[in-house]
Amino acid sequence: MSGNIRPSALAGTWYPAGQQELRDLVRGFLDAVPERSFPGRPLGLISPHAGYYYSGQTAAYGYRMVTGVPYDLVVLLAPMHMLSFGRFLASSASYYSTPLGKVQVDRDALKELAGKVEITFLDSDAEHSLEIQLPFLQTVLEKFIILPIMIGTVDLGAAADLAKALLPICKGRETLIVASSDMHHINDYQEVERRDSRIEDALRRYDLPALRKELRPEECSVCGKVPIMTALTLARELGSKRLEILHRTHSGEVTGELIPGQYTVGYLSAVMLP
Repeated sequence: MSGNIRPSALAGTWYPAGQQELRDLVRGFLDAVPERSFPGRPLGLISPHAGYYYSGQTAAYGYRMVTGVPYDLVVLLAPMHMLSFGRFLASSASYYSTPLGKVQVDRDALKELAGKVEITFLDSDAEHSLEIQLPFLQTVLEKFIILPIMIGTVDLGAAADLAKALLPICKGRETLIVASSDMHHINDYQEVERRDSRIEDALRRYDLPALRKELRPEECSVCGKVPIMTALTLARELGSKRLEILHRTHSGEVTGELIPGQYTVGYLSAVMLP
């Protein structure tokens, strides 16, 4: 940690380190998304978190939906892939840094949240699933502040607890909720397609019990299952009635290497609407 700033852990690896190169890459992804609009202000997104070469284009489908929309707060919900010391974790920094500049953390909201659920504060971390969303947000939103939460459990019961704690913080503010998650991780691209299609079906129907049933089994390798359930539960409480799937693919399709037995990761972009 450099002072009160959480430095980028991904620049030069998961995405470009150069400011202009990163800006051009993100804008290129966004420009490649077909024009599409829905009535009402989007309340939330499900967005993938692999390196930009793999999932950046899929992520752009969601971020294109919120381009230029004013939000008071962006709630970022991301799984902790490293060793976890608690259900909910957050950086102790007041800013996140990327090559596109600094992003301010809403420390007051984080303090309020910590009074409702136990949060473990980290002086340093290299978690990618949260930071990977920031350059897109920096590109599509003119001004925003974030409430970043990393989730260190796969217990879906944590989703209800976190959504309940977040609700009074988000009410009365123009809030965007972002659930950072890749889909299934399996050594079989056809099985990824089959399992992800069931996730997509439950999401498309906005059927939370059906989705919970798909996400609960131990063999389910959707890494952001708790962020997704938290985001959907919270969005529903904030008035969301529709969910649209914007794009779904997997790493085999992105690389063009559809090889039996090859490790494959699914990517999905969705938007929660009034």
